[in-house]
Amino acid sequence: MTFTVEIKDPEDVQEGNHTVEIFVSADGIEKLLIDLEHLKTAKPGTSLRLFSSAWGGGELSSTPQRTDSVMTNLLRIWRAE
Repeated sequence: MTFTVEIKDPEDVQEGNHTVEIFVSADGIEKLLIDLEHLKTAKPGTSLRLFSSAWGGGELSSTPQRTDSVMTNLLRIWRAE
């Protein structure tokens, strides 16, 4: 399964000129859809936290898909109002 969150042009983060790119395989999409369905019925303020294996969770892949980006170790998706 592939599911990475990568920051392209990380040197531009401070200036707000960076891009967040998400790479997801078909089975990763299926898992994400299930997680989002649970989040859909959760109370506002609830979050879905996906960690890389480096940070203990393993929901996010540890192999970057690009050579010009930096991987993130945590993706947090919040249930808003």
